[in-house]
Amino acid sequence: MPERKELDLGISKYAREKVIEHLKYSFSHDYLEEIDFEKRLKIALNTNNKQDLNAIVEDLPEVIEENKNEQDHSPSVHINKGVIQQNRKIMSILGSVKRKGVWKPPKNLQMVVVLGDAHLDFTQAEFPPGTTEIDISCVLGSTEIIVPQGVNIENHCISILGEVNDKSVRNQNPYNPTLKLIGKVVLGSLEIKPPRVGLMSRILKKLGID
Repeated sequence: MPERKELDLGISKYAREKVIEHLKYSFSHDYLEEIDFEKRLKIALNTNNKQDLNAIVEDLPEVIEENKNEQDHSPSVHINKGVIQQNRKIMSILGSVKRKGVWKPPKNLQMVVVLGDAHLDFTQAEFPPGTTEIDISCVLGSTEIIVPQGVNIENHCISILGEVNDKSVRNQNPYNPTLKLIGKVVLGSLEIKPPRVGLMSRILKKLGID
């Protein structure tokens, strides 16, 4: 009993919160995967051993101070007010393709992924007004789609001996742009999820952290 009490006194509220902030920073900057982040966060919340607390961040990069407003809040949805492309095709065959940062999706996007992977990050994309349709054909490959809060999601993709994992936030608003997903996944995987900051908020809420 005396030993346990000594361990409790060895971890201050500040020290625990500092480690939690370090984990949040690492997750939002892609240094930790979702499962690893949640696992370490549970240790940070429950351990009374100072060495165990410090060990969960010792292999992570140091925290670099950033503007709080940029770090903690998801950007609003951007609308393309210029020229809108109607059709575009993206292919990944035995390779990898990525779209991220500021980019302008067309009204109709055809994606073909065969024995490769595709990563579409719509966090800073400039959406056409109304509905953007993505026709996905993923065979023996993987496709990841990141959708910010404020964009409506309609997922009609089917899976044939594969996996469609939809983690997107459902908050349909008729005035917001809509991303409509159709097509099929064969012996592959499709993951639809919010940006890391939004995903982190859901994990923190689940564990009772503001």
